[in-house]
Amino acid sequence: MSFSHLFVDRVGHYADRWRIMRASARIRRLIDALPPHIRKDIGWPDTPLSEFVRRDGEGPSRS
Repeated sequence: MSFSHLFVDRVGHYADRWRIMRASARIRRLIDALPPHIRKDIGWPDTPLSEFVRRDGEGPSRS
């Protein structure tokens, strides 16, 4: 594999992760905009984002 091919693969990987993070943030904003009783019905957590996201920023905390 050439350097340019590896570089394009790496950039594509980060672009995919960026799209996933943006989609997740958009969904979070939409759900957070719902009234509290609807969020409770669908089981949306009331925990602050800082407690929900791991330090590396990739999903729920494992602690």
